[in-house]
Amino acid sequence: LRRAVGSTVRPADLAALGPGLEGSARLLSEAWQLEDAADWPELRALDGRLASIGAAHPAFSAASRLRAAWRIGTGDPSRASEAIGLLDGAIALGAPFDALVQRARACEVAGLPAGVVSSLHEMLGRGRRSPPRLRQLLQLMNELESLPPGERDRLRAQVQGMLRG
Repeated sequence: LRRAVGSTVRPADLAALGPGLEGSARLLSEAWQLEDAADWPELRALDGRLASIGAAHPAFSAASRLRAAWRIGTGDPSRASEAIGLLDGAIALGAPFDALVQRARACEVAGLPAGVVSSLHEMLGRGRRSPPRLRQLLQLMNELESLPPGERDRLRAQVQGMLRG
């Protein structure tokens, strides 16, 4: 389970671990199902239990990203700002690349274009040698409306140059 929660595992992956999931594994499985359904009120209802998963726990990153998901999903800038704090904590402890994607989206909802840009630059640094991550970065840049056009063009040129090798 430690290896599974440290990655971008989804509910179906956890279900394959067995029907007897307990504790944090069961909580994560339930929360991921709610996230996939965009059921933000129900995911919010699990926030206290997800928050009880401390930084030393192998599921901390996953729990933090789930706690951030409902905040971003509400579309409320103040909730998105809370999500940035949650994600920053997880990122500082080595959260996967997807946490940076989520952080960029949170910054967009919070109305923080500088945060969007810094997230994208960090993604660029982490994804430098990974064509799938670089393509994911290009896709995200196309989706983010608050990215200043000049910055979008500069980043796109960098990423495309990396993809060409």
